[in-house]
Amino acid sequence: MAEPSKHTSRLFLLDRKSSQKFLIDSGSEICVIPPSPTMNKSPQSNFSLFAVNNTKIPAYGMVRKELNLGLRRPFIWTFIIADVSSPIIDANISFKNILSEYPDLSNPSLISKSASHGTVHHIITTGPPVTARPRRLHPKLYDAVKVEFEFLLAQGIIRPSKSPWSSLLHVVPKSDSTVRPVGDYRQLNSVTEFDSYPMPYLNDFAHALHGKKIFSKIDIFKAFHQIPIAECDIPKTAITTPWGLYEYTHLCFGLVNAQQTFMRFMHEVLRGLPFCFVYLDDILCYSENAEEHRSHLRTIFQRLSSYGLKLNISKCVFGVTELNFLGHLITPDGIKPLPDKVQAVLDYKQPETRCKQALADAALLAHPSPSAPLALHVDASDYAIGGALHQVVDSELQPLAFFSRKLTSSEKVLQCLRP
Repeated sequence: MAEPSKHTSRLFLLDRKSSQKFLIDSGSEICVIPPSPTMNKSPQSNFSLFAVNNTKIPAYGMVRKELNLGLRRPFIWTFIIADVSSPIIDANISFKNILSEYPDLSNPSLISKSASHGTVHHIITTGPPVTARPRRLHPKLYDAVKVEFEFLLAQGIIRPSKSPWSSLLHVVPKSDSTVRPVGDYRQLNSVTEFDSYPMPYLNDFAHALHGKKIFSKIDIFKAFHQIPIAECDIPKTAITTPWGLYEYTHLCFGLVNAQQTFMRFMHEVLRGLPFCFVYLDDILCYSENAEEHRSHLRTIFQRLSSYGLKLNISKCVFGVTELNFLGHLITPDGIKPLPDKVQAVLDYKQPETRCKQALADAALLAHPSPSAPLALHVDASDYAIGGALHQVVDSELQPLAFFSRKLTSSEKVLQCLRP
């Protein structure tokens, strides 16, 4: 199945059908494969790959390959086609292989002609239609935005419009140097009734992570675009562009209640699954061991597949002991700020104060244990008050939360007494 290189300590998988070797890379979060010589290499904006030195790697799409490893059955992997010297398979083979049981999840097609669920987005407005004049685009943005519009048009996400409504076109730069055209819906939002569906907080799931040792992060592909907009409300999404008037048939960024609609939908999809936490298009799966984690992933994949959702494979991470989730580092021991974010604070030249080091030394917040005793430590001075909540585990204090603030002018006149 696997053989070490004669000249290095690298480990490879050998496909007996094609005689092609696949490097097993424990540092890679995805599977990648170089393009074939005859492939039309046109970079796709849906994929953003970076090497360890933060150099961008051009990507051209996805492909599913069946490998014969000389075992009882073939194995199927989903690869990102990219400019790499040799095929690479990440080390989490057993978890990634579960995905092959649900081929529709990694299908590059964005949406189906009809949704596999009953969720639709409504835009309830008051007053007459709002309108806007076209906004001119910078020459450097013109071609990039037009390409993205043609992609959305081909996928059925937008369509030509004759609506009396119109909103401005707004271009948002993305972290991978591409752009995302969206509607500037501030006028529309001002006449839209607000949906008060609550959004979850990161701390909402911290207690569930106690005792969990293995994690996966699942990212929904083009999440908003997988929710259709009610036919009667589609004209309200019209945006005016240099190429004419277009309206969205599926949920898009910028609408005041878009997050609430999608959050309500995801709560429906994953209802009753206590081993996962979802925030919009990001899903965190957590388990106590590898066997349990495989079972949890299968359950989640089955739910997502039954609702017709697709996954962004390039952003998914499976079966690791720590990962970045919503800007925090999730580990078996607790939650803490990302090291690179902390380092950015340390790299500031000014001001030269102890605040920078205090941020760098940010404490690891432990996962709350339901059975652990709690200890509350408080203190006060003439100018401020503070406190720390700990849990006692094996006779050691583990921090759960901190609080501090300055006293108001009326509070400062009160005496600060120590009991």
